[in-house]
Amino acid sequence: MMLAMCASVYAQKSFNDEQLRLRGNIERFLRDEGYMPEIDSDGDIKFKREGTSYYVIIDARDTSPMYLSLSAYFSYGEKYNRSVLSANLADFNLKKGVKLVLFDDSYCLQAQMYLVNADSFNYVFYKLLKQLDALDEDIDDVCLSSGSGSSYSSGSNYSSSGS
Repeated sequence: MMLAMCASVYAQKSFNDEQLRLRGNIERFLRDEGYMPEIDSDGDIKFKREGTSYYVIIDARDTSPMYLSLSAYFSYGEKYNRSVLSANLADFNLKKGVKLVLFDDSYCLQAQMYLVNADSFNYVFYKLLKQLDALDEDIDDVCLSSGSGSSYSSGSNYSSSGS
């Protein structure tokens, strides 16, 4: 499965002190904002928003600056048809500051950034969520107009970051 292969990049994490501090500060920020973040088995921060699970994934390989992604994973068939997503991938990824990433049996909406501390994440967090929502709406519009999407827009997503 492509998701597992891609996620293996993040597996077996060994964070340095600065990365652990970043993760702790982001987790604290999310908690202060009313989310209920938890650390998953891979060391990622998982939280839910409007029924969708999001993952804050810190790449252990990058230390200064640190690399982070804010991601939501979905299985095909829940909302969209893979062939339509694939046919429109370049258009989706051209228009937003966030990306649609396709795997064999799932897809991911993802925002990525390099940062040196959690303040940068805190500052852009809601902007990134708005961009992820806008991409999701664009995908809905294209898939529903092609007849390949279901009639609901969000909520049920892939239950694991696979990382």
